[in-house]
Amino acid sequence: MIREAEEKDAERYKLLIAELEAETDFLLYGRGERSWTLDRVKGLIQHCSEHPASQLLLSEDEHGWNGHVTVLGGTAPRNRHTARLVTGVKKRVQGKGVADALFHHVETWARDHGISRLELTVMTANTRAVRFYEKHGYIKEGTKQGTLMVDGQLMDEYMMAKIL
Repeated sequence: MIREAEEKDAERYKLLIAELEAETDFLLYGRGERSWTLDRVKGLIQHCSEHPASQLLLSEDEHGWNGHVTVLGGTAPRNRHTARLVTGVKKRVQGKGVADALFHHVETWARDHGISRLELTVMTANTRAVRFYEKHGYIKEGTKQGTLMVDGQLMDEYMMAKIL
């Protein structure tokens, strides 16, 4: 099941993000690196529910929450048609259609809200995610060199986007 996050979900969403960050080195924050308060998480959820070009979608199955897509829309008149995606899916459901369902839901939502460009960044070493995004029609627009430091190593990121 995929649904929009509500303020009452803040604690569980915070836990989901911590679990995702503990499972992989391919996210902006690693295990235990993020320090955010429950009020800040509630603020993010509130922003996404109030901003017409933003959304926070959660995926859940019988074992609990298993993924999310956070959509952060442009705020200026010239970029309101654009939204940046932040996403993660738990390892236990990878390859089982959860990410496909989330991305289908995001695209439907985006079209319904006047968003015609979705964009994201992904570490170049995360070949599985790069293939997934390409399968969904995202194209590489460029490479950001040395943007992240993971375990003492500089990592590059692809900038990817899809025009709806």
